[in-house]
Amino acid sequence: MNNKNHSGIGTASLILGILGLVFMVVSLVSMFIFPWLGLIIWVALIFGIIAIILGAVAYWGQLRDKFGLYGFILGLLTVILTIVLTIVIAATVYVYVSGMVAPGPEMGTNIAFMKSDDSLIVTHVSPEDSITWSEIEVTGSCTYSHLTGYVREGDTITDCSGGIQILDMTQNQILGYYYFSS
Repeated sequence: MNNKNHSGIGTASLILGILGLVFMVVSLVSMFIFPWLGLIIWVALIFGIIAIILGAVAYWGQLRDKFGLYGFILGLLTVILTIVLTIVIAATVYVYVSGMVAPGPEMGTNIAFMKSDDSLIVTHVSPEDSITWSEIEVTGSCTYSHLTGYVREGDTITDCSGGIQILDMTQNQILGYYYFSS
């Protein structure tokens, strides 16, 4: 057969192989935007299988059409990628749904202080009622023994001098370092 004349079966195989790859890519990209479009992957799989069958008939049969070989290869690629990607996506969903993935780190306590001449005033605590003064370590020369219970906005560390470091012991997190001139 002349290479310029291709059989209908070979051409159909090539077109279905190309469409199978296109539908596979479209379904994978779109499933994150429109989940129902993920069903197009089944169309890609069917097109790939048909492209393999038609390509085999067109190339290895009496026709010896190169388009059949190309369609066979594209169909095979479509089927393999579709199966592999479906397994990967299913495994990923299973891992997340089954709870095998540990939850991310919790956000630590956020406490903001405002520095004045010789004191530190709590200006923000988030989340509220999340940490007590017994869980806060203040290093340096200052007075905070009068502070008990939950850390609240308006609480004041007084008589500060030199370097003061404030540490959240529950998260082992430095909340701030302040320097006061004596």
